[in-house]
Order: sequence, then C-alpha cells, then structure tokens
Amino acid sequence: MYFINIKLWLLIIFTAVLYIANGKLCTSNGKFVSNHNCTQYVVCNNVLEYTLPCPPGFIFNYHDMVCSNSTDYSCEPSYNCTKTGNFTNPSIEDDISYITCVQGIGEMIVAFSRTCPDGYAYDISEEQCKEKQYVTKCTTNGLFINSYNCDNFTICNNSVQRNISCPPGYIVDSDHMICSNNTSYRCEPNYRCTTTGNFTKSGNEDSYISCIQGTGDIIIAFSSKCPEKYVFNSVKNKCVSNFRNETTPKPNSACYTHSNFWLHCLLIFLFTIISVS
Repeated sequence: MYFINIKLWLLIIFTAVLYIANGKLCTSNGKFVSNHNCTQYVVCNNVLEYTLPCPPGFIFNYHDMVCSNSTDYSCEPSYNCTKTGNFTNPSIEDDISYITCVQGIGEMIVAFSRTCPDGYAYDISEEQCKEKQYVTKCTTNGLFINSYNCDNFTICNNSVQRNISCPPGYIVDSDHMICSNNTSYRCEPNYRCTTTGNFTKSGNEDSYISCIQGTGDIIIAFSSKCPEKYVFNSVKNKCVSNFRNETTPKPNSACYTHSNFWLHCLLIFLFTIISVS
C-alpha cells in the first residue's frame, strides 16, 4: 500500500513538473504540435498538459493527431508562419507544392510542406488544391477571368493574385472587367476555345462566340449578339450591317406586272422627275 502511494505521488509530481516546464500553455483540450521540428506534441486534458515525443523518423500528423512517417508532407522549421492557412512554397518552383501553417501549442504556429494529389495543382487565388484545368495562375499584371463560368476574375499584380467573385446572377464583362448582368452576352461554359478571337455561332447569323484570354492558359467563351439589323461576318470578324435586308434594291413590281412594260416605267420616271422639281 505504501509503495502504491509513493508511485502515485511520483506521478503527480512528474505531471506537475511537466505542467510548469511547459509554461501552462494549454488553453483548450486536444493535441498540439509543440516544436517547430514537428517531432513532439502536447496533450492538453483539462488542467493537465504533458509533452510526448514522436519516434525517430516520425513527425506529428496534425490531421489525425498522431505521429506518422507519411511522405505526403514534411516539416518546414525554417518557414516563418505569421498566421494559419495555406500559402505558396517559396523554396520550390512548381505548381503542386504549398505550405500549410497549423496552430501549435500556445501562440506557436508550425509550418508543414505539402503537395497536391496527382492531377491537381495549387491554386494561389483559392489557397487550395484544384484540378489542374481549373487552376489559375498569374503570368502578367492585369485583370483576367479565371473560371469557365465567367463569374470570377483575378487581379494579378507582380505575381500576387487576388480572386474576386461576382454576385449571384452576374458575370464578368470582358470589355470592362467588371461584374455585370447585361443580357447582350452570356457565358458559354461548355464551349472550349482553342484560341482567342470571334467565331461564328452555328445556326445564329446575328450571334457569335468571343474567346477571351483568361488567367494562365484558360480561354473563356462568351456568346454575344450583334446590334439590331446587323449580322456577324466571319471574313471581317465582326458584326456588319445586314445589306440583304437594308440596302439591296428591290425591283419595282409595277414594271413587271403591267403589260406595257416600258411605257409604264417611263411614266413612273417622268412622275418622279416632276415630283422632285
């Protein structure tokens, strides 16, 4: 009995020492990374807190809250996290690597280097991995549409990009790069442009497809309608006046229906001259 009490007191003293040594950093229950090498973690349980090391070659898995030797991520002790979240990895120049900053014990924020799954790339504007065909990437400064649904655009400024979403029911006006609900054009997300320019829209002579350069390699399709009494001319690559309906002279039916053809036309001509004079 005496021996059990000694062991109990030793356990209490050991826990108290750990609690004091850790500086009473626990503010909530759970497991938290406790060093920038990601090789140990702190277990917070009510008022108790104690540090546990990971086995050699293992680091703390912040998703599963266990030590792991997974190769999907690694610790980045040299990266200085100022806040939690996902960020581009400045030491690796590819489109699949990024840094995840995770809240550790107390005010500590720990950095992990991660890579996107196969077929995915890191999207700077949305701070997450996306299918490569939908990932936007700044190459030059300016404003660019960044989704095939035409409802987002990206502001690129010296490789820093910011994603802007249009309100519901609005799409990007490609001429002015603002969100608009103008009905003279609409997005064509199912049309895949291979190059920029204007192209004939099948079955609609007064409409055409505009393919606009978006962010990175994305080319966005819009369906536009020509002004009234205009049709799209694929040779001139623009809307032109509908000459067939507006400027093509129509034969005077009177000259074709009267039996005395030339006499009747002459009378019409003389009547016109007299009216003008």
